[in-house]
Parts: sequence; structure tokens; C-alpha cells
Amino acid sequence: MNEEKMWDIIIVGAGPAGLTAAIYTARGGKRVAVIGDKYDSQLAMSGRLENYPGFEGEGIDLVVKMEEQAKKWGAEVIPARVLDLERHNDIFRANTLDEVYEGRALVIATGASPRRLGIPGEDKLLHRGVSYCAVCDGALFRDKNVLVLGYGNGAAKAAYYLSSFANVKILCTKKALRAEAVYIKGLDERGVDVLEGVDPIEIMGDELVEGIRYRFRGNEITERVDGIFIEAGAAPNNELALKLGLELDERGFVNVDHRCRTSMDGVFACGDITGGIRQVASAVGEGCIVGVSLTTMSSL
Repeated sequence: MNEEKMWDIIIVGAGPAGLTAAIYTARGGKRVAVIGDKYDSQLAMSGRLENYPGFEGEGIDLVVKMEEQAKKWGAEVIPARVLDLERHNDIFRANTLDEVYEGRALVIATGASPRRLGIPGEDKLLHRGVSYCAVCDGALFRDKNVLVLGYGNGAAKAAYYLSSFANVKILCTKKALRAEAVYIKGLDERGVDVLEGVDPIEIMGDELVEGIRYRFRGNEITERVDGIFIEAGAAPNNELALKLGLELDERGFVNVDHRCRTSMDGVFACGDITGGIRQVASAVGEGCIVGVSLTTMSSL
């Protein structure tokens, strides 16, 4: 074991939770490696952020500032993808394509990804009119007819954003569209139609999205559209947690205690990977808990 290459803490994931944990632990004098790309985080793709205390602006700008702050305190941020995690006695190994990183403690902050609906045409037409990110792909549909398919704040926020330059309708897959009042009011002011209780059947098209088939109030409807943005919640990025053998809940999120400790000694988890309300503020809060917990660990 090469002590010169040994990290005190390896953090997998460069979103708000992982970077907050890095800020706290690096400030606490620990040798910290963050492995991940900030541009892959949900915060980077969230568009405008209006509910994070003290900051109102683009999500990507906030995550860039977080990374800069972590680096300022000495954390090393490595924009690579971790392919595997292993434990050898009391040492953790994070394997990337080009390097193996070893540390005495491990933080899982791998977040969550958009949940797929699993209907015909969804996978086939991905990036061909089907998207999970209105902010990323919306500009391709200027002055075109698009649908937001899903529910909750995600669907309402996506539709509100798209309505500024496209013709948009929401097909809500729940009985009612429940979202923050500011989005509901905005959708109403912009005349965005909302159909609630929709059961999607199939996304139609050969090379590009051409339309969608769905059930609504007992009727089967076919509607022609140019683009479909899916906002159906999130699925945990738990592949690495599974490989390590961490305990998960029934939805596949990592179980943690009040100190964000997992079922394995020396392994912590924070942010969307633990479930919860999937907010930037809560991710930062959990990252802070992890940071304080690790900074005070006697074994580091």
C-alpha cells in the first residue's frame, strides 16, 4: 500500500451533496478525492434555480461555484467515471478506466437519474424527439408542438420553461398535477393545457417522434407531436452501492442513519441516492452531515 497515494476520503459523485461533503472534509484537513463530473449532476441540468437560499440563478453556475470552493480548500476533483468499488480490509478502492484510487473512507453521492416509463418507443426514439431534460434539449423544438409526460414539480417546471418558445401541453400520469404554486400559476397564465389521469400507451415514430397514443377518460387518443419530454420522477444510481453490498430500501435507494452512515463501516451516502425530497438544499444538508461526521472520525 502506497501511503503517498492514499486518500483519507474518496467521494463518488460531483453534485451538490458530494461537493459539500468535500468542502467540509477538505477544510477539516483531510485528503479528499472527488471522482465525478459536475456536468452529469441533476443540478447542472436543472435550469433556473429559485428556491435555494441566498442564490437565484442557473443550476450549473451554482455547482461550478461549489466545485471551485472544494478545490480552494484542497480537494482534488477528478472528472472520471467510477466503474467499480471494492473493499479490501479497511481500504476502499474506486476503479476508473485509467486509475485505481484508494481511501480510508468512502462517500456515495451518485444521485439519481430520470425514471423511464417503459412504454414502446421510449428507448427507440431517445434523442430523436424523446428527452428527459427540457433545459438541455428544449431549444431544438422552438415553435414546435411538444408534450411533457409525467407529474409533479418536474413536469410543471419543464412545461413552464418550454412554454416560452414552444407549443406545450402536459399529460399528467397521476390523478392530479401537484406542483409548487408558482409553477401552477405560471402555466395558467401562459395557457398551458393539462390533462390529468393520462395512461400513456406508445410513443410513435420511425426515425423521429411523430406522435403518442394514450388513454384518457376511457378513450384511446392519438396525438401528433414533434417532441416528448418525460418527467416521471427519479431512479437511484445504485449500481456501485449494489456492487459494494450496501443495504438498500424497497425502492433501491441507499439506507442511511441520522449521520448518513450506511450499512457498511466507513461508508457514507448523501443526496438523491438516499431518496428523500430530491432538493438541492436537502442534498447540501446531507453533504454537510457527512462532512462533519467524517471530519470528527478518529480513524482518519
